Amino acid sequence: MLSLALIVNVLSFAYSTQLPQQIDKCQYNDAECIRENINKIIQLYPEGVPELNISSFKEFRPADLELIDTARVGGLWITMRLLNQVIAGMENATVRQVSGFQRDPNKSKIDITVHVPRLTHRSSYAMELRWLTLVQTNTTGACYAEFHDVNLSLNLKVIVRYQQQRRYLTVYQLTPQLQLGSDNSCMMSKANELIKRYGKGNSELGLKPLNAIAAEDVDIVNSPGAVYIHFILKNQVVYGFENASVTYLAGFDREPELGKLEIKLHIPRLLIRGNYDLLARGVLLNTNSTGTTTSDFQNVRLSSKIKAFIEFRNNKRYLKIYDLTPTMEIDRWILTAENIYKENSDLTLLLVRVINDKWLEFWNEVEPAIVPVHSRSIRKHINEFFDANSYDELFLPDV
Repeated sequence: MLSLALIVNVLSFAYSTQLPQQIDKCQYNDAECIRENINKIIQLYPEGVPELNISSFKEFRPADLELIDTARVGGLWITMRLLNQVIAGMENATVRQVSGFQRDPNKSKIDITVHVPRLTHRSSYAMELRWLTLVQTNTTGACYAEFHDVNLSLNLKVIVRYQQQRRYLTVYQLTPQLQLGSDNSCMMSKANELIKRYGKGNSELGLKPLNAIAAEDVDIVNSPGAVYIHFILKNQVVYGFENASVTYLAGFDREPELGKLEIKLHIPRLLIRGNYDLLARGVLLNTNSTGTTTSDFQNVRLSSKIKAFIEFRNNKRYLKIYDLTPTMEIDRWILTAENIYKENSDLTLLLVRVINDKWLEFWNEVEPAIVPVHSRSIRKHINEFFDANSYDELFLPDV
């Protein structure tokens, strides 16, 4: 995973005035041009360009990794480190999608999707283990791993620094997601068939309606003080999941608790309707209002990492999800809100217009509060289905 830094190394030139001679500059936000340029750099310069600070793509040597390190107390402890790591194969990477390289990259989300046919990881390990007085060991050895059909999704957070009246992009946080190739086409097809056929629910299958999902209240802002604001969304209902398509599904194997479960959905349009309470006091304006809101999310891509365990009932296995961590990408957010400033309807319209004009900046601020709350509603829906259906009965028996 640390080889992702190689991609960031290329991106450092997105806002630089100096590029290799064979690479033409792109317009801001021209995603296709930027994608092609990154791929050209990888293809033309697999050994890197030292004079431009582009490192080799063929090998990357990350720092030593502390894989396991339990406290060395009591009768049982283990430590394991990976040393002298070498990751190879990024010279064959292909960037498939790029977004967010606008004139002001601080105000957008930068996402990059990369496919790598084959990655290899070589290292040595050092392990110390004690188990009561029965086993005590201090060993070293070689490690080797191969990863095939690798898909990397990178989310970058950046700042622009100024030097000699020029702007330079600096990546300060990179959040990767790794997917390894697998054939889950049958399960994806059946999941999409269930959504399409039973969007309004089916009690016999334990499927609750997907066309209207009740969600918990959300505290968007709660900032007490002399100048304060408290904004809460209540009685929310989410519409649109009945039109979802499963685009990726992984981890639902014979022993699902041992692997990584992941689901990706595409939803053309999600609507969230509900009420709000707003209490605010500032230097010029005070308000205490309630009203209705509608959030219209367009072209939604929802990716969820899932943690689950198997519980046994009546000699059958049932899947239980205890954690669902979603990431959400949207093309547009349109907010409708009434009566925010009940004394001044023009001010209400102005505020809503500003939010919709600068929707991405506002969404980046409120997303951390909204998405986790709605993920609990999704988790509850999925768990009700798995609670009503034995996990093994969802699959064909072994031949």
